Amino acid sequence: MKKLLFIFFFFLVVFVFGTLWIYVFKTAGEKAANNGQLDVRISDLSDGEYNGKYSYCYGLIQSDVYFKITKGQLVICKFKRLTGTPKYGAPEAIIKHINKTKSFDLDAVTGATITKNIAIAGIKNAIERKGKNKLYVELKK
Repeated sequence: MKKLLFIFFFFLVVFVFGTLWIYVFKTAGEKAANNGQLDVRISDLSDGEYNGKYSYCYGLIQSDVYFKITKGQLVICKFKRLTGTPKYGAPEAIIKHINKTKSFDLDAVTGATITKNIAIAGIKNAIERKGKNKLYVELKK
């Protein structure tokens, strides 16, 4: 009887925390999406290194990005942390797409809508932190 009770509570806890995680993840993506889409031409950004962060729910959901612009070109983009849906490989797909296309246009990444919004929020923060580039950040709603 104790074993059956333990199994029941185990599955109950897994179900509750799983449901809670899905809710937090979706809410973080929606909040990031409310910041708007990033519409920026990389060639308009100042040369230099950029660091940006987006955090939600006490750091449970994060986007911590580093990228470098040289002569108006994206040289490298790395995410120190990008919370996403590992089942679909969304974080890896986003990083691969950015470095392959040398662009922050992430609409082509399929199955990564929430992760894309979290990534863009970090990139937007990096551009805004650089200061001089605030005019190039336009929000599309």
